[in-house]
Amino acid sequence: MPEHINLDGKKLVGIENDDGAVSADTVFQFEQTGERIYAHNCGGQIADGHLVGTFDEQEWNIRYVQITTDGETATGHSVGTAEILPDG
Repeated sequence: MPEHINLDGKKLVGIENDDGAVSADTVFQFEQTGERIYAHNCGGQIADGHLVGTFDEQEWNIRYVQITTDGETATGHSVGTAEILPDG
Protein backbone atom coordinates (compact mmCIF):
# COMPACT_ATOMS: atom_id res chain seq x y z
CA MET A 1 0.00 0.00 0.00
CA PRO A 2 1.42 3.43 -0.95
CA GLU A 3 2.48 5.70 1.90
CA HIS A 4 0.30 8.76 2.58
CA ILE A 5 1.80 11.86 0.94
CA ASN A 6 0.90 15.39 2.02
CA LEU A 7 2.66 18.32 0.35
CA ASP A 8 1.80 20.96 2.96
CA GLY A 9 4.94 22.79 4.05
CA LYS A 10 7.18 20.76 1.74
CA LYS A 11 9.93 22.20 -0.43
CA LEU A 12 10.49 20.22 -3.62
CA VAL A 13 12.81 20.64 -6.61
CA GLY A 14 12.31 19.59 -10.21
CA ILE A 15 14.35 16.57 -11.25
CA GLU A 16 13.20 16.04 -14.83
CA ASN A 17 11.68 18.40 -17.39
CA ASP A 18 11.86 17.59 -21.08
CA ASP A 19 11.50 21.05 -22.62
CA GLY A 20 10.56 23.60 -19.96
CA ALA A 21 12.33 26.17 -17.81
CA VAL A 22 12.02 24.19 -14.55
CA SER A 23 15.29 22.60 -13.41
CA ALA A 24 16.93 21.13 -10.32
CA ASP A 25 17.56 24.77 -9.30
CA THR A 26 13.81 25.51 -9.20
CA VAL A 27 12.36 25.24 -5.68
CA PHE A 28 8.62 24.78 -5.09
CA GLN A 29 7.19 25.70 -1.66
CA PHE A 30 3.85 23.90 -1.22
CA GLU A 31 0.70 24.45 0.79
CA GLN A 32 -2.04 21.82 0.90
CA THR A 33 -5.56 21.85 2.32
CA GLY A 34 -7.44 18.63 1.70
CA GLU A 35 -6.86 17.83 -1.96
CA ARG A 36 -6.19 21.49 -2.92
CA ILE A 37 -2.57 22.47 -3.47
CA TYR A 38 -0.79 25.75 -4.09
CA ALA A 39 2.91 26.44 -4.61
CA HIS A 40 5.23 29.35 -5.21
CA ASN A 41 8.35 28.50 -7.19
CA CYS A 42 11.54 30.22 -8.29
CA GLY A 43 15.15 29.44 -9.07
CA GLY A 44 17.19 28.56 -12.13
CA GLN A 45 15.48 30.09 -15.17
CA ILE A 46 12.26 30.81 -13.21
CA ALA A 47 12.13 34.30 -11.69
CA ASP A 48 8.65 33.81 -10.23
CA GLY A 49 6.00 31.12 -10.61
CA HIS A 50 2.79 29.89 -9.03
CA LEU A 51 0.71 26.77 -9.35
CA VAL A 52 -2.72 25.74 -8.11
CA GLY A 53 -4.53 22.45 -8.41
CA THR A 54 -5.46 19.20 -6.75
CA PHE A 55 -3.47 16.30 -5.29
CA ASP A 56 -4.99 12.98 -4.20
CA GLU A 57 -1.89 11.67 -2.36
CA GLN A 58 -0.44 10.21 -5.57
CA GLU A 59 -1.42 12.29 -8.61
CA TRP A 60 -1.51 16.06 -9.03
CA ASN A 61 -3.48 18.00 -11.61
CA ILE A 62 -2.28 21.60 -11.72
CA ARG A 63 -2.29 24.84 -13.69
CA TYR A 64 0.79 27.04 -13.53
CA VAL A 65 1.96 30.53 -14.49
CA GLN A 66 5.55 31.71 -14.48
CA ILE A 67 7.98 34.35 -15.68
CA THR A 68 11.56 33.50 -16.57
CA THR A 69 14.69 35.43 -15.79
CA ASP A 70 14.62 36.51 -19.47
CA GLY A 71 11.17 38.08 -18.97
CA GLU A 72 9.23 35.43 -20.89
CA THR A 73 5.85 34.40 -19.49
CA ALA A 74 4.35 30.93 -19.67
CA THR A 75 1.23 29.17 -18.51
CA GLY A 76 0.19 25.56 -18.72
CA HIS A 77 -1.28 22.39 -17.31
CA SER A 78 0.51 19.45 -15.75
CA VAL A 79 -0.57 16.04 -14.48
CA GLY A 80 1.98 13.97 -12.61
CA THR A 81 2.58 11.45 -9.89
CA ALA A 82 4.50 11.64 -6.62
CA GLU A 83 6.22 8.91 -4.68
CA ILE A 84 8.39 8.69 -1.60
CA LEU A 85 11.83 7.46 -2.57
CA PRO A 86 13.80 4.97 -0.45
CA ASP A 87 15.94 7.80 0.97
CA GLY A 88 12.79 9.63 2.15
